Amino acid sequence: MALTCTFTTFTTLISLCMFCVNAATYKQFLQMGQSMGTDDTVISYGGNFELGFFTRTRENSTKYYVGIWSRKVPKDKIVWVANRDYALESTSAVLTIQPDGNMVIIDGQVTYQVNKASNNFSSHATLLDSGNMVLMNTSNQEILWQSFDNPTDTLLPGMNLGRDLLLNYTWSLISWARPDDPAPGAFTLEYDSSSNRASLTVSNGSDVFWIDDNYNNTIANVISRSGVVKQVGYYTWPVGNDSRLVLEVSGEVNQDNWSEKEKRWVSVQSSKCGTDNSCGDFSICDPQARPTCACLHGFESSEADSSSKGDTSAGCVRKTPLSCSNDGFLQFNEVQLPQPSNEYRKPNIGTARACKSICLTNCSCVAYAYEFSGTCWLWLGSVSSLKNISTNVYSSDNTNPVFNLRVAASELISAGLGSMDKQFGHGPNGSFTG
Repeated sequence: MALTCTFTTFTTLISLCMFCVNAATYKQFLQMGQSMGTDDTVISYGGNFELGFFTRTRENSTKYYVGIWSRKVPKDKIVWVANRDYALESTSAVLTIQPDGNMVIIDGQVTYQVNKASNNFSSHATLLDSGNMVLMNTSNQEILWQSFDNPTDTLLPGMNLGRDLLLNYTWSLISWARPDDPAPGAFTLEYDSSSNRASLTVSNGSDVFWIDDNYNNTIANVISRSGVVKQVGYYTWPVGNDSRLVLEVSGEVNQDNWSEKEKRWVSVQSSKCGTDNSCGDFSICDPQARPTCACLHGFESSEADSSSKGDTSAGCVRKTPLSCSNDGFLQFNEVQLPQPSNEYRKPNIGTARACKSICLTNCSCVAYAYEFSGTCWLWLGSVSSLKNISTNVYSSDNTNPVFNLRVAASELISAGLGSMDKQFGHGPNGSFTG
């Protein structure tokens, strides 16, 4: 089944460099009548992105796809796939622009149409440094089609999510079916501006299971500043921000920022940490870590098989039971706290020491946090939905109270800590001071 799209005429001028990259078969442009084989690629002028054939092996067969990928690191993520719903199996496949101006992939007797313009214009394809491949009318540089209007599972700066109400055009991300299969998968990421509260949502069919507040706040700020989103009903990933938003096969949404210092992509935001109790009891969610869930100090995975694989998403249990009379506390900074119910909220408590004392005298109390306003928060029985916010670009302030986790005295000793109260940095086993 060929990709079809609705065409939009853009009045925005795009500056294009009118010469090719001097590198064997590497070309910035694909002109009408030219063909790009499975060993050829097109590199954007600044070298940020590359267009070409890539392969995936499954069912004892090599499948060929045309895609775009970042060139920041070797074998970087595929950010767009032309023929995700039709795998090719021939090494003789070529990408070409036919005399009618349309871009197609030819595999033996099969012709897969990437776009369907039916305009009979003289056209050429250009890979821009933004990662956008555009098919343009050669005579007037009008954009006939662009890959940014047909996203796969990745949102790049300048791409849209949502709906253009004037043109009745919709942009959304659809996950890969499997890591080895870019066919449309089970999950869809959409921007919903139909209500007063615009939001990014992940759905599996009719089941909407994730709405992220952090991105909602960011989108709300964009709306209040410009008003543009309200008028057209879509959200544009900010240009100039060297990042990408990826909808994973699992339905998880990751925001990856490029670290020039480390020369790698760093996950700074994850939907895995956006849902309540995503890591279970006594576990902390870290969007930068892989896996994202980790047991707090003094705890181990509640499932032995999961623990051996480093997966603690089912929650954690104590290694050593509390004695009630001889326990201590570990202090965790840069942790976003869950909200306990009102019965665990103690207002007008004068000091942090008094809050700690209330917890110690209750054998069911497993953690506490004290706000300088005088509010003492207590967690009884268990604690969940903890999140590491040290790398959260939307929660970089220091207003969160310190989280104090109750552990057996022997756990303090096993960590090399001698006293009853010790301070940890962010994460389950961060740095600590005496």
